[in-house]
Amino acid sequence: MEELRDFHQTYGHYRVPKRYLENLSLGHWVSNMRKEFRKRKDGKQSSITVERIAALNNLGFDWVVINEAWEIRLEELRDFRQTYGHCRVPKIHLENLTLGHWVSYMRKEFRKRKEGKQSSMTAERIAALNNLGFDWIVINEA
Repeated sequence: MEELRDFHQTYGHYRVPKRYLENLSLGHWVSNMRKEFRKRKDGKQSSITVERIAALNNLGFDWVVINEAWEIRLEELRDFRQTYGHCRVPKIHLENLTLGHWVSYMRKEFRKRKEGKQSSMTAERIAALNNLGFDWIVINEA
């Protein structure tokens, strides 16, 4: 719980990534708490206690994290924009390879949506990216 409070103090939220490299055990613990909470909610046997649920609720813990990876990449894109003044992340961005691939994937999903194909791109995601000044078309993207 103390490590979770420290994470919140640093990042302002409780959405600890499952593979949080700075503290792998915290990421695993948070993931497990959410899993046990879902089991209990579904009426299955769970190791999470009512007291633990109450303690996490008192912190303002996020029990359901929808699209956690997407939110993390969006935050990384915000940081990139702040540093470079634009959102044209190279597909192979050596400082953050995942972000470069994600940006390329967002453009691909946007094109699929425009073509009426099944896509993970939602209106909310488009709005969030537009709010950052995202470039939907980049010439010479491999």
